[in-house]
Amino acid sequence: MKKIIALILASLMIIMAFAGCSGTTEETPSESESESQPAEETEEGFNLVACIASEPEYMDPTLNTSVDGGTYTSHLFENLMKYGYVEGNTVIGDKVRYTSIVPGQAASYDVDETGTVYTFHLRDDIYWSDGQPVTANDWVYSWRRLVNPATAADYSYFIDCVAGAKDLRTGVTTDLTTLGVVALDDKTLQVTLTGPTAYFIEICAFGCTMPLREDIVEAAPDTWTQDPATLISNGPMVMSEWAHDDHITMVPNEKYYDRANITLDSLTWKLMDDENAKYAAWQSGDIDFLDQTPVDETANLIAAGTALTVDYVGTYCIVFNCEKITDPLVREALTLAIDRQFITDSVKADGSVPATGWVPAGTGDGNGSMFRDNAPAWYDATAFDANVAQAQELLAEAGYPNGEGLPTIEYSFNTNDAHQKIAEVITQTWSEKLGVKTQLANMDWNVFLELRSQGDFDVARHGWIQDFNDPINWLDMWQTSEIDGNNYARFSNADYDALIAASYTETDPAARSELLYQAEEVLHQNWVVAPVYFYKNIALCGSDIATVDYSPDKGYFILTYATQA
Repeated sequence: MKKIIALILASLMIIMAFAGCSGTTEETPSESESESQPAEETEEGFNLVACIASEPEYMDPTLNTSVDGGTYTSHLFENLMKYGYVEGNTVIGDKVRYTSIVPGQAASYDVDETGTVYTFHLRDDIYWSDGQPVTANDWVYSWRRLVNPATAADYSYFIDCVAGAKDLRTGVTTDLTTLGVVALDDKTLQVTLTGPTAYFIEICAFGCTMPLREDIVEAAPDTWTQDPATLISNGPMVMSEWAHDDHITMVPNEKYYDRANITLDSLTWKLMDDENAKYAAWQSGDIDFLDQTPVDETANLIAAGTALTVDYVGTYCIVFNCEKITDPLVREALTLAIDRQFITDSVKADGSVPATGWVPAGTGDGNGSMFRDNAPAWYDATAFDANVAQAQELLAEAGYPNGEGLPTIEYSFNTNDAHQKIAEVITQTWSEKLGVKTQLANMDWNVFLELRSQGDFDVARHGWIQDFNDPINWLDMWQTSEIDGNNYARFSNADYDALIAASYTETDPAARSELLYQAEEVLHQNWVVAPVYFYKNIALCGSDIATVDYSPDKGYFILTYATQA
């Protein structure tokens, strides 16, 4: 029987589904309205200044892979579904409101009796920031661009559940019209899946599947996001200024259907790396919102109630370049010789807990249980001395007793106080306990992202934040086909690839979850990544802020509907 899901019912069902759950434009109503000063320079109105990171690598939703870029673009663009606060959701410290997936640009959607054909009915009152109507073809273009190998989008595999997507992105076929995404008319979008996909609606809220204007993108494919005049968006905010390496300023999109409920006059993102400088700016009132603290200040700020700790479903880890550190015994030894308890207690001190595997606590298994509850621990994170002893034996077995003969290992990370201290703790342990020689490589964010993406490292700091609540979000990135995408380890294993492929077509939830448990075990046995801890996140809200919204699933702070104290 065909299921008709109207706006209110969709909201209710999704909220219920997400109860208890957990990593990157513009409208110009007039020239005068689009020219905005940085918020700190404006004396009147609700002008919010926030800081989450430095210069983003991408403002293109299709190409972004980072939490910071995703946060910025989620304010500028809106998908079929979105993350919004719903009455009754968790609120932390009377300030941070947890969000659920709710309808966005789609007013409603239908699902056929097979669970494979979704028909989205778009709102009548949705417009691009230059006044042109948003149409179903804007998603057709965006999704075809996503799977086109020429785009080189790291997240192209996210829609492998869509008919024809995998064949297109892997070059089996080049006919983009074979993708199962069709505009039935300007306000009706139909998507055909390869099989029932429980997390598909979550994908419809994700950045890489946001709509794009073909005429805008194709006119300047490499630069369209760099200028407010060409960064045409359909979301609640528009970019009015981008002073590179200093700030990005956004103002409300006057064409947005819910403009009346946005109380912000401007939102300025300060682009900064240094945690101490950020914190000093927050203390002085130059920044109203901050999601990081200096590691030496974190515990005291939490104890005082100044810093709010919020859920964050993610894993902080180091990733091994399997083409350079080729011996799994060496990778296992290095993984075991990490003092996770010391790192979480003394370096992070923010509620983060030692990781016991790759897929983090808070992720379901797709069959009614929590994945980590049933997956075996990779090690006993509390037994550091025993782990070190085992690591020493493994290194000797690999032919490197006391580290002798093992080439110097370069540990790469981006500039950040916490990353630096974690790198120092880990490499010092490797040196003292295993005799392994190391060298630290500290670099700017964008340089680091390029290095990691190109595989130009031995080991690198890494982390993954849940994009949607299903273990496949944690596991499909390590396929051989993703070596030029998010598979930074450059890991290739035929058995692993087969398990992931089988999970895509398995319709029985129990059987599918078993395939994914087996896949993580292959990662475990090959020691592709060294999990360090499961994340928590921090929020520092200035006295002028009453509430901000937050997505625990994605780690995005959503400031569009921030309210003033």
